[in-house]
Amino acid sequence: MRGKTSLFNAIKWVLYGETSGRRGRQVPTTSLLSYDATDAGDFHIAVELDFEHDETDYRLERQVQAATRPLTDRDFTESVRLRRTGHLVPTEDIDRIIRDILHPDISRFFFFDGEMLNQYEILLGEPGRDSELVRQSIEQILGLPALQLLVGDLADAKKDIERRLLRSAELVRRNESVVASARQASEELEANEQDLGSLEEVHKELIAERDQLADALEQFAEIQADLREIDRIEANLTNHRAMSDEARDACRVLIQEAWWMPASAMARERSDALLAEAQQVGDRIEHEATLRVELQNARQASSSAHCEACGQPLTAELRAQREGRASEIEREIAGLSPNTAALGDIFAARRDVERFADRGPTERLVESERLYRRLGLEIRRQEQEAEAIRERLKAHDRNEIAALELQYEQCVRQIVDIEGKIDDATAKSVELRARLSRLQQQIAESPGADPRIVAESALYTALHGLFTKAVNTFRQELRRQVQDQATEVFRSITTEPGYSGLRINDTYGLTILDDHNREIRERSAGAEQVVALSLIGGLNRSATRTAPVVMDTPFCRLDVRHRENILRFVPTLAGQVVLLVQSGELDRERDLGYLAGVVGREYTIVRDGPTRSHLEQLS
Repeated sequence: MRGKTSLFNAIKWVLYGETSGRRGRQVPTTSLLSYDATDAGDFHIAVELDFEHDETDYRLERQVQAATRPLTDRDFTESVRLRRTGHLVPTEDIDRIIRDILHPDISRFFFFDGEMLNQYEILLGEPGRDSELVRQSIEQILGLPALQLLVGDLADAKKDIERRLLRSAELVRRNESVVASARQASEELEANEQDLGSLEEVHKELIAERDQLADALEQFAEIQADLREIDRIEANLTNHRAMSDEARDACRVLIQEAWWMPASAMARERSDALLAEAQQVGDRIEHEATLRVELQNARQASSSAHCEACGQPLTAELRAQREGRASEIEREIAGLSPNTAALGDIFAARRDVERFADRGPTERLVESERLYRRLGLEIRRQEQEAEAIRERLKAHDRNEIAALELQYEQCVRQIVDIEGKIDDATAKSVELRARLSRLQQQIAESPGADPRIVAESALYTALHGLFTKAVNTFRQELRRQVQDQATEVFRSITTEPGYSGLRINDTYGLTILDDHNREIRERSAGAEQVVALSLIGGLNRSATRTAPVVMDTPFCRLDVRHRENILRFVPTLAGQVVLLVQSGELDRERDLGYLAGVVGREYTIVRDGPTRSHLEQLS
């Protein structure tokens, strides 16, 4: 947040009038405006770049200006000036000159973001139209388009001679049928090629629209996260409120049906007391029954003249003792006087009290009330959280974001649809070319055909085939050359001695090989970055164009040993290398020693505030 990436973007913007973000998508110029200048009503951006090319000095100046706060890039008025050896270049020639010096399609291999390096390898390893664009950019930096332009010129010349052959064949009546078929095939091919070109243009526009929508959605990423969070909270609130209502209703029903719950403790005490009283009455009845049996035995014993145990005559004294015991038992029975009828009343009273002594309703009420209170606290917490999110969202329209998401989804569907149509049109062109070639061969072999035109057609057909084959051969040679150069770079910067090198595929994706030449398919983020740097190094060593290399955040995800190796390698990458690093990437005391003798200038970005900074030269 000090301006390092802003400096990086300024270089690309002054050259091409646009720059790209971390995801490789174009960054709107409106987002490059200074915050402070915008707040002050100054809607102006200007960048000047001095550079040298082919021993010629250039100064490029680009600026945009808007009278009012710009909403889109169309609200800007742009002006560009280029001085070559101090003299102004005509405005209409500027873009061509810049493209001749360093075409924007290959600039990604000279100006690149270290945090995006692994995406080069991911992109090149996955088949698709995006990887095809990167492949074309690579072949452009390697000089292949020169041959491809020649093949295109030969194709145009071949088409022209085929038209002449058709016209000459029309003079022979016997060729009418074949000529008509050839003319139809030619017209269909031309119409199909035009349709294909139109589809490619629409596809390009849709890709640009998709990227712009994706950037707009990315700006709303935090808002979308808030929207998803508030949706989750609201769903939870709906659920918790329903549970809270159920708990409250359960409390209400329990209170209505068990109105006596406040007296349940007293009811339980009364029930326990009645039970104890019934137990006492029962104990007395049981004791009385025992005493009556004993009394009966005592009376029988006292009325007998002999002892029931030994049969001997009882003395008067012994009979008197037994009669006395019987009298004691009678008095004890009289003192008990249990009321059997009262026992039934006690049990009846206990049954009446017991229904009010049930603990179940009270426990259910306590549980429901506790749940109701806990849910109430959770609902209030979530309501406060939702309110805080709504406060953050006040300045944003949820409908606008939803509409943007819908536009993005529709655009993606349109891209899929148009790519299907492009594939169909491409297949149709291949079929029409094959049919036209067969018809042209029949015309060439027909009587009356102009032998000079036939010979010329055969020559262009042969040349076209020859150079098409040459392009494929050259492409294979380029891939081998890039593989060899990238392998050399890889070996110089990797810290893993067990790797033997790299293997390249048709889209210039690189695979690490172990010491048995087996592919290492699972790679760490650091390994991906080392491979991508090796690709960049191999391309720059093999390139037909030379340019400074500007690397933003080059050492992210790399350990200290890898950084040391890369710093030793960097001076060989290009004639001039600019490293834009943050303090966590580079230890000046340790790392600058690896660059001893090759550092031309060193600057630090000094922060003047949250939105301002300036450069100071250190060495």
